[in-house]
Amino acid sequence: MTSLTLSVRPPLATAAFADVPVRSALLSLSLLTSPPAPEAGEPDPWVASAAARLSPEQRLNNRIAFERFGGALLAVKDAPDMPAWLEALQHTHPSMLRDRSREIPADLDSDVARGAAPLAADAAALRAFLVDHISGLWTAHLAVEWARVGPLLRIAHDALAREHAGLRGTAAQIVRAVLRRDLPDWVLAALGDAQTVVFVLSPHAPLEVSRLGEPGVAHVFSRFDPAMLRQAPVRRAEVLGPLSALADDTRLRLLEALAARGEARGQDLIAGVGVSQPNVSRHLKQLVGAGLVGERRAGDANKLYRLNPGGLRAVLYKLNTVLEPANARASLAETDRATAMAAHPPEARAFLDEAGRVTHFSTKRAEQKRVLDYLIDKIAPGREYTEREITALIAGWIAPDQGRFGIDAVTLRRALIEESALRRTSNGSKYWREEG
Repeated sequence: MTSLTLSVRPPLATAAFADVPVRSALLSLSLLTSPPAPEAGEPDPWVASAAARLSPEQRLNNRIAFERFGGALLAVKDAPDMPAWLEALQHTHPSMLRDRSREIPADLDSDVARGAAPLAADAAALRAFLVDHISGLWTAHLAVEWARVGPLLRIAHDALAREHAGLRGTAAQIVRAVLRRDLPDWVLAALGDAQTVVFVLSPHAPLEVSRLGEPGVAHVFSRFDPAMLRQAPVRRAEVLGPLSALADDTRLRLLEALAARGEARGQDLIAGVGVSQPNVSRHLKQLVGAGLVGERRAGDANKLYRLNPGGLRAVLYKLNTVLEPANARASLAETDRATAMAAHPPEARAFLDEAGRVTHFSTKRAEQKRVLDYLIDKIAPGREYTEREITALIAGWIAPDQGRFGIDAVTLRRALIEESALRRTSNGSKYWREEG
């Protein structure tokens, strides 16, 4: 008898935004010796520079600290800064560190395992090792960098939390919505059935996902990208360029060749696609510009090229977003607004709504004059108005719902008179605009 297996839908999750500077700093230190995440792209400049300055002993110790005893580091909760965290680590009971590091990773390198063995047997020595190693790396490599990037991370974190407050969906939907990009398979696997997604901004990690020993909670570490705060809809033009780069047989063959080779010089690709050197260079330049191919110097005058799967995912994500109903409605509304605004004088558009009504009267004299010039041109020359008539006329040119401290017709009427654009009799019974 055939059994019926029903698919299990992932649970709904909530989003949180955590300012955990020490966790983020520890991740930066771990990147000095850990392999980059799949499809991570170019290495971070600070990571590459600091890693190149490590001695062989420091490199091995860093791998021991993070690959073998990462669980012990999680025994100490986050702190306001690294010195405070190191102080807490120094006073953590050795048995707690030992208990949090009993599990040995299955794929642990043999050199790392040999170096870690004495520390696993002596919890007090493990604590001293972790304090000494991380303190040394912090002082020599990361402290100055963190002083530079820390304030920027806090500003971006606060903005991100405001923009995405109350976000709900599955864990994958939440991460896509915040990062504004599609996700590789390894990220989807790491998110699993998480019910809380905690976003932590990292200055150096393109994208990392970790459970950090908390059931049901996935921590997503990512570099800040202004696209995370984007409110404007994705436009068709953003997709057309990369799609046009794909819509060519020669360029697709170049992408196939790079997918097969992993990385290659431009001249090595000529035979595979059967076109001349100038044409290969031109096609590769277009693929690089579309974000589908990455390039780097080969140490000489040549360049090495490689496929950028993240670029292709970005194109597909934007294409999918363009065709989402909410994005399509917003894009059409934006187009309608642009069409409506084109009917108004360019110098006044920043102060008007689609109907040409004033929404803002600046405190700056030059900007006030733009609004006043716009208004006076709407008053027919040679015609006289009573005070009530001119005030009502100006009131019709003001956007509704200006609020208690918004613009009012009397203020604009007085400003027009002070500008000598609008004339009146001495007793205020008649108002007019003079010819010319």
